[in-house]
Amino acid sequence: MNLLPLVAAALVLVAIGGKRRPSSGPLEQRACPPSGTRVLFIGDSNGVGLAGAFYEGVALPRPLLKLAQACGAPMTIDVLGGQGATYFAPRIETLLDTAEPTLLLVNLGANDYTRNDPEHVAASILKIVTAAKSRNVQVIWISPPKFGPPLEVDKIGALGMWRATGVTEFQTPILPDRSDRIHYTDAGYRELAALIWAFVSSEAR
Repeated sequence: MNLLPLVAAALVLVAIGGKRRPSSGPLEQRACPPSGTRVLFIGDSNGVGLAGAFYEGVALPRPLLKLAQACGAPMTIDVLGGQGATYFAPRIETLLDTAEPTLLLVNLGANDYTRNDPEHVAASILKIVTAAKSRNVQVIWISPPKFGPPLEVDKIGALGMWRATGVTEFQTPILPDRSDRIHYTDAGYRELAALIWAFVSSEAR
């Protein structure tokens, strides 16, 4: 499934009881974040592959959301293909105030590399992180896959720009189940979601 031409956003709030419980079935995971964890997840087309509801009218598996559900962790999702920090920065305060998360997961970066306004991108990243931290919300940044886009076309050094804010980073690995140079298949997103959630479970406070 190629998610590159995504043009629709998904905003979803899933509220489940506060107690952690073990999962069962194909999305089994070994750990959960602390009880009371509430997640706000924002992202681009890779975020859609991880937790988006639909792609071109077809329901998606949403593996990251299912792992959160299995842990009883409410997750609010706002994802839109083709977007980056400059799109989400003006929205972040409203999203935070509506969702009231304890943890912000940010899956952005790949769509900023062709821009020509590094100051705007850096300020947008800072706004996202600052808005979360001012509300005592932990931030974990999920980097784009390393296999794309090519570093030579990263005109403004956008990839990794978030590190200047001191956020915790999950570095997305290169997995075999890819649909193109920067997206995964359903199986790939399933594997990636399990890795992300294991990291979240170990890092969330």
